[in-house]
Amino acid sequence: EPVSAAVVGPRGGFWFRFGAVYWLLYILPFPFDQVPWTASAAAACSNLKQESIAWLVNIALGVKITVFPNGSGDTTYNWFEVACQALAALVLGGLWQLLRRRSPAGPCTIDLHRTLRRYWLAATMLGYGLHKAVPLQFGQLMPMQLTATWGQSSPMNVLWTFMAYSPAYTMFGGLAEVVAGLLLFWRSTALLGAIVAAGVMANV
Repeated sequence: EPVSAAVVGPRGGFWFRFGAVYWLLYILPFPFDQVPWTASAAAACSNLKQESIAWLVNIALGVKITVFPNGSGDTTYNWFEVACQALAALVLGGLWQLLRRRSPAGPCTIDLHRTLRRYWLAATMLGYGLHKAVPLQFGQLMPMQLTATWGQSSPMNVLWTFMAYSPAYTMFGGLAEVVAGLLLFWRSTALLGAIVAAGVMANV
């Protein structure tokens, strides 16, 4: 029947609601961290999130997290963060589905979710792109980097050394990210922006 099809369909069923909750948890504290007068509250929210996840992991698994997000995105905390967000999305998405099981997600809900993700991606692309278009992100090559052996270098350090060595390539990648970010802000150019962003991020 139509109701059942809507409930299990990708536009209004459980998996849409799971995805919506997961992405909301993933991008928080955006957009509050982009507004000057709410930045401090956003920072406090991030700290509370980190402390809560670390406490939960320590209680549930006996794992003490000592290294928090530091730019690499590949710490123990980051892996547990993804797991906690997925678990929370399963629970909250399931509750949402139970409460609204006979009503598919409306067009306003879907559009709001899509727009929020689009703006988050645009802001992220602009933030990283501007720090590459004006070569700031990778800094200057230091003697310690130039004299280190392969065994002393992490994969991330090798990549950053390469990017710092090639300002022209860094600026090209940054400009591509800026263009993708700007295109994502408008509905009429969002598809083109997504294609440009996909190409840039595949390279990253």
